[in-house]
Amino acid sequence: MAQNPLEVAELLHHILNFVATGGPADLAACALVARCWVDPAQRSLLRAPYFSSSLMATRLHRTLASYPHLVPLVHELSFRIDVDLSSTTVDLLSTHAFTNLTSITTSTRHTYPPQGLRRIFTLPSLRHVAVYCMDQSTFASFTHVLKSCSPSVQHVEISCEKWTSNPRPFSVPNTHTEVYVKLKSASLSVGKSALAPWLTALHLYPFDLSDIRALRIDRGTFIPWNLIPKSKIRFFCIENMDDLVDLSEFTSLQFLQINIKTDELPQLFATLATLRPGHGTNTIVLSEPDYGQKPLSERECRELDSHLSSSHLLSNVSAIAVQFSENHKTLFPSLVARGVFRYDPEWMTGRQGWLELVNRL
Repeated sequence: MAQNPLEVAELLHHILNFVATGGPADLAACALVARCWVDPAQRSLLRAPYFSSSLMATRLHRTLASYPHLVPLVHELSFRIDVDLSSTTVDLLSTHAFTNLTSITTSTRHTYPPQGLRRIFTLPSLRHVAVYCMDQSTFASFTHVLKSCSPSVQHVEISCEKWTSNPRPFSVPNTHTEVYVKLKSASLSVGKSALAPWLTALHLYPFDLSDIRALRIDRGTFIPWNLIPKSKIRFFCIENMDDLVDLSEFTSLQFLQINIKTDELPQLFATLATLRPGHGTNTIVLSEPDYGQKPLSERECRELDSHLSSSHLLSNVSAIAVQFSENHKTLFPSLVARGVFRYDPEWMTGRQGWLELVNRL
């Protein structure tokens, strides 16, 4: 008798990849279908849990405590530490030996980080760490967690939206701390403050940026450029084109992505003009802004089409992708004729696109 297709392991994993988009409840239901569905459903369910409440986190803690053989199935953890997710619950989760955990993402608005995060950040399996804070005081408290990072960490994301004009009320790490976490990529998003580059530099210890290959920034003005070896950057992503970014020192650049929204064409043209003649950039991607930001108008699209079509970039770069929606296609007749305009619904932008990119490093 031919084997039931729904019992073939390879097919099950493929099917459950689609089911996973529906949420944990769907995967939990799949685990009850048949014995052969249990393992692939558990793997998908536990691979990358996200928590924003103590109820969900406590449920996972109790499950892992009762069935410790499931702990190695957890590869990524994401926390939103707030009123609904207590520090005590995070501390409980940190008691598990996450031997295969490669990524930890934590975001918080006003609370201080749980002590248990330190234990998680020291795990030797970690490769990726992301810390998202709303204000500077919370960010300052996270530096003590970041200082405990495992040397195995290669990719870091740091975001802090609100900075004060006076750093004195907040503790800063000892700048004599040994730098021992050598990064391959960094994603930096900081608020608009003249102090931001200085404070970000202080809080980057113990990370060594001297050999990074990929950089993602939110705004160019508030980045501690003195710590970043521009000549080594191969992949560069600019999320907001508020300011001119001088690309002349990015001599190893291969891939450049810029998110562009309305009223930002002058900064975009000025930035692209800083690329040196004969630069080695293979691909330039100009994409729509993240959700909630106003995209280019029809007039701006036509202006962009005209500028790029007459620019020296087309002769030096193997691919310039204008990654706007398919509805914009008629607004880029010159780029369409040259085969440059591209619309790919699967193209990943924002943070997900960035993570896919750095995973290739």
